[in-house]
Amino acid sequence: MKKLVLLIAIAFVLPITASAGNVKPVKSKLFTWVSENLTYPTAAITNKETGVVFVSFQIDKNGKAENIQIQKGISNTLNQAAMEVVKNMPLQDIHKSETPEKEYVLPVRFTIQ
Repeated sequence: MKKLVLLIAIAFVLPITASAGNVKPVKSKLFTWVSENLTYPTAAITNKETGVVFVSFQIDKNGKAENIQIQKGISNTLNQAAMEVVKNMPLQDIHKSETPEKEYVLPVRFTIQ
């Protein structure tokens, strides 16, 4: 039986002004949250769709993702799953230390092994 593995790569480019002490815990929390909340759609598993979806977004004044867009996608199914997880991410900790205009890119990797 094939083992389903879902890998999420969080690669936020945080500003130089952020201290390393603040960045690592935030990225770690987001990595954990995304890995627990991202679902690999059944249709994508059935069709053996794999790869990385790159999702860009900004953070609004309430710490929610906005202007969510696919920069590079795989399929509608995986693109929607990646966008949905970004839409629901808890971004309040990043919002407190960032400018709202900053754009982030989250690569979300879907892998079946």
